[in-house]
Amino acid sequence: MTHTDLNHSESPASAGLSAAQSRFDGKSRVYESARPSYPASCLERFAVAGKQVADIGAGTGKLTAQLLAMGASVTAVEPNAAMRQTADEKLGAYPGYRSAGTAAEETGLPGGTFDLVTAAQAFHWFDTDAFQRECRRILKPDGVVLLLWNMRVPDAPVNRACEAVCRSFCPQFEGFTAGFRTDDERISRFFNGRFEKAVCPNDLRYTRDLFVARQCSSSYAPKPEDPAYEPFTRALGDCFDRFSADGFLTVPNVTECYWGRP
Repeated sequence: MTHTDLNHSESPASAGLSAAQSRFDGKSRVYESARPSYPASCLERFAVAGKQVADIGAGTGKLTAQLLAMGASVTAVEPNAAMRQTADEKLGAYPGYRSAGTAAEETGLPGGTFDLVTAAQAFHWFDTDAFQRECRRILKPDGVVLLLWNMRVPDAPVNRACEAVCRSFCPQFEGFTAGFRTDDERISRFFNGRFEKAVCPNDLRYTRDLFVARQCSSSYAPKPEDPAYEPFTRALGDCFDRFSADGFLTVPNVTECYWGRP
């Protein structure tokens, strides 16, 4: 049985990956291995068991996996084929799992179907107004949207040092999370100023290899064939060595959650 049966057609919006989406080409494996998941304390307020969830910009299915484990039926929408394939391979055994290779702004999903729409580490890549319209279309009348981000604590010394490395070696670097900031105005616009928010502690603990891999999974990071890749990873290793203890590095991080009606 295929779990990608929603990919039978592509809309004009998803026919080609956007420049932002294509930045993740070739990064699916490192993304899956190095990216963190989301704390249970951020998700347990949503009673998703038995519910229909659309996880938009699902990537390799980091949040999708957690929602499935909580008993939800989840359609993972991810236009990057390699990312989606990784999610399919990992999650295809779940009977409630489906995936679609369409765009956030034009998913092709049936209207009025979903109890919850989620976007984890992804909303900042979307066209805010078009995504709002699409959420209104696919949600049930009482449906809710949940937006999540893992965010580095900006004034932590290790995060400042890592930012300096990225600015030195990554021409596309605009700041962590593509320059997205806490309480970005796009969130308020999407929810028409009416939403709830929670911030959950989520410090991240890395080995040296995992720390380097986490940075390499970012959209702006040079790929292995790039001449900047070796000096970039070497500088990250030096950063790890500077701040680690006993072979591990704890990176101060929080998970920000915003939810409401679009």
